[in-house]
Amino acid sequence: MILSAGEKVFIVTRRHFEGDTRRHFVGVVEACAETSVRVTGHAYIANGKHGFDQKPEERTRIFSLTDGRIIMNVLPKAVALQNVEYVRILNRLHLSDGKDFVYDIDEFRSE
Repeated sequence: MILSAGEKVFIVTRRHFEGDTRRHFVGVVEACAETSVRVTGHAYIANGKHGFDQKPEERTRIFSLTDGRIIMNVLPKAVALQNVEYVRILNRLHLSDGKDFVYDIDEFRSE
């Protein structure tokens, strides 16, 4: 399997159009099949202020591993998912757990 139960992931759903809502999902893999993965965690929605707001309720979602709109990133085991938040560092948006984990999510911007 490409993913294993217990792995932590950061999932970005790419937009088709400029006006589409920017969506992220951070969670733990519950199960993985050949073409799909079941993840439990939190959804994050762009808030229009160059950041993201966490939906308060935990949810379980199924993601297709063959969907070209999905970008799935495996996070380090030590990341404290309950502390994950979006922070700005040098005018770039990062995902951080407030400890050692800092992940630049503006990877497609050069500045």
